[in-house]
Amino acid sequence: MSEIPRGAIRFNTDSNKPELWDGSQWAEFQLSTPNLGTNLTPTGSVFFSGATKNRLTIPTSSDFAFGTGDFTIEMFVYHTNITGQQTYFGDTYGGDPGADGIYTYKTTNNEISLYDTAQRSLSAQDVIHLNTWHHVAWARASGTLRAFVDGIEVDSDSYSGDFTTQEYFLGDTASTSSGEFVGYMSNVRVIKGTALYTGNFTVPTAPLTNVTNTKLLCCQSTTSATAAAVSPGTLVATSATASSFGPLNSDRQPGTRGLFGGGQLNYTNGISNIIDYVNISSQGNALDFGDLSSARRWCFGAVASRTRGVWAGGLDPAINDTIDFVTIASTGNATDFGNQVDSKATYGAVCNETRGVFGGGNPAASSSKTAGIDYITIASTGDSVNFGNLETATASLCATAGQVRGLFFGGYTPTVLRTIQFVTTSTLGDAQDFGDLARTNGQEGQACSNAIRGICSGGTGPAACTDIEYVNISTLGNGQKFGDLTSVSVSTMGAVSSPTRGVISVDDTNKLNLDMIEIMTEGNALDFGDLSVARDIGSGCSNAHGGL
Repeated sequence: MSEIPRGAIRFNTDSNKPELWDGSQWAEFQLSTPNLGTNLTPTGSVFFSGATKNRLTIPTSSDFAFGTGDFTIEMFVYHTNITGQQTYFGDTYGGDPGADGIYTYKTTNNEISLYDTAQRSLSAQDVIHLNTWHHVAWARASGTLRAFVDGIEVDSDSYSGDFTTQEYFLGDTASTSSGEFVGYMSNVRVIKGTALYTGNFTVPTAPLTNVTNTKLLCCQSTTSATAAAVSPGTLVATSATASSFGPLNSDRQPGTRGLFGGGQLNYTNGISNIIDYVNISSQGNALDFGDLSSARRWCFGAVASRTRGVWAGGLDPAINDTIDFVTIASTGNATDFGNQVDSKATYGAVCNETRGVFGGGNPAASSSKTAGIDYITIASTGDSVNFGNLETATASLCATAGQVRGLFFGGYTPTVLRTIQFVTTSTLGDAQDFGDLARTNGQEGQACSNAIRGICSGGTGPAACTDIEYVNISTLGNGQKFGDLTSVSVSTMGAVSSPTRGVISVDDTNKLNLDMIEIMTEGNALDFGDLSVARDIGSGCSNAHGGL
């Protein structure tokens, strides 16, 4: 018999476990060996086709009996199909009564949800989107359950129930009533005994690692669906396959560049074609980006995708129908996109990942207002197309959006409005009532969002104000007090935002100043920096989370 080389691996059919020859004896091979984890390619993922019971089976282990203690479940997910209910990390019963387990999933309303034995749900609507990498997490700390999407706490509840189930799957459950996940899953980490997240946090930009109390760390390899840096045993793949497509590649990282375009230099120096840019995540002054195809003001709305920013209409000095676009990641001058259905200025603009929508404004034919809404497909140059109508003809309004709804705040009819209207951005049709602003200063404000909260700030009618209000985009209702700007803000250069921060142009004496807020934390704005050139009555957009 030849000598067995050190490092040889065999499968023991009696124990159903792999074994490693250490030079003198066979010993159980632990998949949680740190060396294995360091050999995994960190940008990989596991693809789930959505076929019946297409999943990863996790070996039954007391590691997943969380009891009444703290825990963390987190992962990156990318849905290639967003229809129906889809499972992330689920027990064998899919959360059915009596399971004593945890079931995390995407609902039919594009919520993330944690479902437990009491048939209760911890969730938030319209936070998961098609063809987008999201970091999702659930954590329990001292009896409080929290759910997070992209580092933002979207729901919480007090619950100290006893989770005893030890059998779990990724991508599906054993229940025939639960839906299979369709898409990519990466950097899955389950921690027993520790809640990593107790409030808003910065989404990891490096591969997740084997921190204290980690019980599962998988879906990181580009070559093996069943590879795991930490696991209670061998994962079993049913049709699930490894992929090199990962959330930590540079093309996944959320954009943080905000652009401010056009405006009026002042009433003696004329109209501007300047485009500035800022890094939303870093305080500082704006830098020169390039120029619009023509100088124009009163272009109150710009829209964007993750790659492209678009400005439409405005005055140059006449009201026009020009649509320009830029590639946000590359500085340079704007290029012709197409033309609006009707020339207009002082409109509001909303967008999702693919569609830009322009509502209301002053049309070219007269000084009257319009109720018309038109839209473009941001990735395809061309003229805008009719979308529907606002509830009433309105100008001088501001607007922002989540990935599902677009919100139009206030405006002027000729009386100042407090109303908030909404459209479903992906569906043609008329706007509907959402609620009301808490204040009466609803004309010529600025708006931004993090896809969960919509922010409306500043405005006038009867007087200029510093007020900041917020609404939850997925829930109809009135505005609530957020805080105050550092200065009154009327007809400024608008606002831009990232998944966490809003940067708002304010109407200080020299028309340079930019304020900032942390969108999920109420409070007064702080100084961010200055525009490159003093001006107002322009607009901004960003490449963060689809241009919101």
